[in-house]
Amino acid sequence: MFANFMIGIREGLEAALIIGILVAYLKKTSQQSKYRFIALGVLAALATAVLAGLGLTFLDEQASDHTEILITGTTSLLAVAFVTWMVFWMAKTSKNLSKEIHSKMEEASNLSLFVIAYLTVVREGVETSIFLWTAAKTTGEGQTAWLGAIVGILAAAVLGYWIFKGMLRINLGKFFQYTGTYLLVLTAGIFAYAIGEFTELGFLPETQTAYDLSGITPEGSVLEVTLKGTLGYNPTPTVLQVAAWATFLVISVGIYLRQYRRTARKLV
Repeated sequence: MFANFMIGIREGLEAALIIGILVAYLKKTSQQSKYRFIALGVLAALATAVLAGLGLTFLDEQASDHTEILITGTTSLLAVAFVTWMVFWMAKTSKNLSKEIHSKMEEASNLSLFVIAYLTVVREGVETSIFLWTAAKTTGEGQTAWLGAIVGILAAAVLGYWIFKGMLRINLGKFFQYTGTYLLVLTAGIFAYAIGEFTELGFLPETQTAYDLSGITPEGSVLEVTLKGTLGYNPTPTVLQVAAWATFLVISVGIYLRQYRRTARKLV
């Protein structure tokens, strides 16, 4: 549940900050009458994200065992791609986010406002739906996964509101750096899970079990549930899964932290 709370609050806060910048720009330029086009774009995007989640659930329920494994493995890889891209995109653009959005809005029509709001939220929303659906499969949390995400999104909406009202000051750079690092660790676990699914389908070679920690973390124990819910923990991974997990983690986190250090040096 914690992992899904974190993806909800991070994705939600990204969307909230961008929508807040749009609203602030309209207010600054005395175009408050155009707020409704942003609101319509947000509502349309939320509906699209919900439909994406429902569509995945419907396909999963109707699919055979073989097809279900294929769907789960494919959506796991999509989740890995989306979240990794999102984390690196925010690391690259967070410093100039407001400037980039303002440049797009200088001559924005009503339709443009709707489209900007829609694309902003739908990107985050669909990413979140796919990630949460996959995380629920990976951790076996079921409906609890969605509850954690909803709480995270609501918390993000409140934080975004407080930030733009000036009631809360947080270091957004550090927030996105720390949450981004955590999400990459979690994504490494989902990548290893996808490897396991494609191995079961016969698309990848079978390898022996790398280690067995089920004696230390019995199924259903507090420790096992906590590790699985926060890190996508697998007590009996194969050698191929461990290699995939370690490779993804070392490369992605290494590049990510180096990118933040490079950005910090430019600001000095």
